[in-house]
Amino acid sequence: MPSKHLTLHKQKLSHKVEKSPGLTKTLDIPSLLILPQQGLNRTAWQIQSYKKYLTSLEIKKIPGNHWAFLGEPETFNQTVAEFLSVQENDDV
Repeated sequence: MPSKHLTLHKQKLSHKVEKSPGLTKTLDIPSLLILPQQGLNRTAWQIQSYKKYLTSLEIKKIPGNHWAFLGEPETFNQTVAEFLSVQENDDV
């Protein structure tokens, strides 16, 4: 069971994150957002600011949940490698 102090610290940090405006300026750089098919951080309202402010955003869905890089590392790594390969070829 977590300590009382750790729980309080997590609550304070969570509150600060919720109050943070997040992205507020447009960035025109190649960006990759890898979303899990299940779990947290995949709903429209959660990724709204990414879509709004990252003008060169590519969104890929892969199997897994919140930590897809741990549960599906091969798929995750392949997705990143493909994205980087395209970026490298675009620079040529």
